Amino acid sequence: MTLRRGVELVDAVMKHRRDAGESFEGLPPDELKQTKLGTQPLSPALERWLAADAEYFSLSEPMTLRELLVQEFGDDWAEAFEPLPSQLKAPVVLLEGWGSDSRRFLYLGPRDAAGEPCIMTVDMDDMPFFCVNGPVDVWLAQQAGLLEDEQVYGQVPAEYEPARLEHARLHFSGYVCWGDGMRSRTLDLEDGDVEGDEEE
Repeated sequence: MTLRRGVELVDAVMKHRRDAGESFEGLPPDELKQTKLGTQPLSPALERWLAADAEYFSLSEPMTLRELLVQEFGDDWAEAFEPLPSQLKAPVVLLEGWGSDSRRFLYLGPRDAAGEPCIMTVDMDDMPFFCVNGPVDVWLAQQAGLLEDEQVYGQVPAEYEPARLEHARLHFSGYVCWGDGMRSRTLDLEDGDVEGDEEE
């Protein structure tokens, strides 16, 4: 089975939304051409999405992860997320206005085989928590209702799990989440590996 990714997946999302009665408008072509992720061009999925719908999300200017944590949560909570900023050194772009206790951001490290960047989550509800959500096109399709939504942060439909794990390998040494000083290769931190243990 060939999974829909990138532009094909975004087109399916937009059809799903229109069939459900939604209406939306994209960025004008000249503005879309000028829109970048810092110095990086938009990925194929993000360009297609913004060409169709300019209001579903807005993107911040790039910053460091520590800058994002201080800006959104304050100095004390930023300290609670150590040592993540030293491990995730590429710039991040916040999806502005998304979540109350959580924040979603694009990580501008290497893109996956489909040319898409990674979405990641930080949350401060019960304890400092971080996870790799995986490709931005898959995450947006989940949020828009085309794909099964995440029941816990970071969950993707089973058929897209390899794509999520590709991002975990690219950016977080194969781990998919972190919380309370522990890294885990599954979304269950109780089965995780203590940070600093030898990689499998």
